[in-house]
Amino acid sequence: MNAPEDQQSRNALADHNRHTGLLFQGLACEVHLVFEGLKLRLDQLHRERRSYLDQQFSELRAIIVEAYADLNERVERLEQRRDT
Repeated sequence: MNAPEDQQSRNALADHNRHTGLLFQGLACEVHLVFEGLKLRLDQLHRERRSYLDQQFSELRAIIVEAYADLNERVERLEQRRDT
């Protein structure tokens, strides 16, 4: 290979490397955007799930409090009957 062809090959290789670098930079940006979109969606799903679980916990707590009050009332009536 002579010097002009060698230089031309080096230039072609350098151009190819720059082009490949630009492609990878673009791909990295797109991957980052996909990641950000997924993160936003997961955050939204987490908030929705947390809200749902908080509501379910509140409802369960209300049921337990009511059941405890009913049981306490029944125990008190039984104790009154026993004492009379």
